[in-house]
Amino acid sequence: MWTLWIATVLPSLLLVFFALPCIIRKRTFGWYGAPPRTGEEAVMSGIGGVGLALFIHAYYMPMYRRFPVLRWVLVVFGATTFVWAGWLWFLWKALQN
Repeated sequence: MWTLWIATVLPSLLLVFFALPCIIRKRTFGWYGAPPRTGEEAVMSGIGGVGLALFIHAYYMPMYRRFPVLRWVLVVFGATTFVWAGWLWFLWKALQN
């Protein structure tokens, strides 16, 4: 029962309140006194949020347990997107400058 709620509500909240505003406005929130990210950095943060939402959704959705290949493809794709867009892209940009 709880897994269905986690698989639907948590990713929806993540998308609506973090990922989509970052992608649409091209601006993030300033976390813990840090200046907000703008432009391409904000869009990549939003894409990382979409990857995290996909990972949570695919991992906890009970329906995907009937289709294990689909479930693990979505889990791996969501985790890879989150790690690439959420962390490695910023590291790559920092090392280029």
